[in-house]
Amino acid sequence: MTARIVPLNEVGSAGKSSIARALQATTAEPFLHVPMDAFLEMLPEALQDHAQGFSFETSWQDGKPSVAIKAGPCAERIKAKFQL
Repeated sequence: MTARIVPLNEVGSAGKSSIARALQATTAEPFLHVPMDAFLEMLPEALQDHAQGFSFETSWQDGKPSVAIKAGPCAERIKAKFQL
């Protein structure tokens, strides 16, 4: 079975969890709801905010912070395996 990931990206309290629960309730195949924080916590600590794993770059646009998640070589292998 091929794993598929449906990313839901939006600000807090926008309804991502509600959409995830609705998908779980209405689809024939099972979907796991894994918040981004929980996903990142599954990585070994050595690969969190590290150039080999996932790193985070904060920039400011119109006075608001924007965070880009960069994937290093180890993270790229994870992304390829799960077709992210």
